[in-house]
Formats: sequence, structure tokens, C-alpha cells
Amino acid sequence: MVDGATFDTLKCILVDAMLFFGDLNQDTIASKLIRFIANGVSVFQGVKTCVIVQLEDKNAPFLIGVNCMNQHTNLIVQIIFELGIVGKN
Repeated sequence: MVDGATFDTLKCILVDAMLFFGDLNQDTIASKLIRFIANGVSVFQGVKTCVIVQLEDKNAPFLIGVNCMNQHTNLIVQIIFELGIVGKN
């Protein structure tokens, strides 16, 4: 990415990749893109202007944003060690 990239820039890159490299059209994207998995950063999963909201509003009305399970697992393990629930050997 480049400095100054916005939510819309990321959304455009994703949609262009689906259109040109995935050989899809707008109707196919709208009817078949139902899940988008991303880490929990606000760029992808923020409340109002994130990539997932923009994809849902403009390209994929049935889209459901899902937080990456690896992200959840890493956060849980980090918290467990920070709280001292288990110790490092």
C-alpha cells in the first residue's frame, strides 16, 4: 500500500481484483460474495466507513464480515499469559 490510501482505495483494489483476476462481474459479486474474513483492525471492520461496510453498501448486499479466528486465538493466548493464568516454562 501507499501512504494516503483510504478505506475506499482498499475496497477498490479488492473489487478490481475480483473483476479482473477473478473474471467476475458486478452482478456475480453482489450475489456470491457473502463472507469477508479480516483481522479486527478498524480499516477492515470499523463501524461506518470500513472496507466491509463499503463492500456491503456498494457491491455485496448479503456480505457478512467475520473476524479472523487466528486473530481471536492469538489475543486470547496473549491475555492468558498476561494475566498469569498459565506460566511459561
